[in-house]
Amino acid sequence: RNLWGMADCMYRTGKFADASSAAGRSVDAAAADEDWGQAGLSQLLLARALYFGDREEAALEACARARDFFRTVPDPAGVADVDDFTATVHFYLGHPAEAACRASPTCSRSGASWFWG
Repeated sequence: RNLWGMADCMYRTGKFADASSAAGRSVDAAAADEDWGQAGLSQLLLARALYFGDREEAALEACARARDFFRTVPDPAGVADVDDFTATVHFYLGHPAEAACRASPTCSRSGASWFWG
């Protein structure tokens, strides 16, 4: 959790490259401990730092991994937080249909439910 705290401080002070590095280390530590909830929080922070560091595609990849961590817990609120941020990134990139799908609890992908799909 200390690594997450350092990453969060760097993120909040606009040091996005440093925040990305610290958040990545936090993800690795949490995953090694099989603390999937903390791994999800760290991965979402990594996604945010990447996005604000102008690395939008990498942020989307980080969002997908964060979502997987939260689904493992399971943590529906964590999944919803990731989907909300993923929608923001897609909207910024000019993908309004994907953004709308991520923001809608009734959206399904490949026949799977919104939460589990």
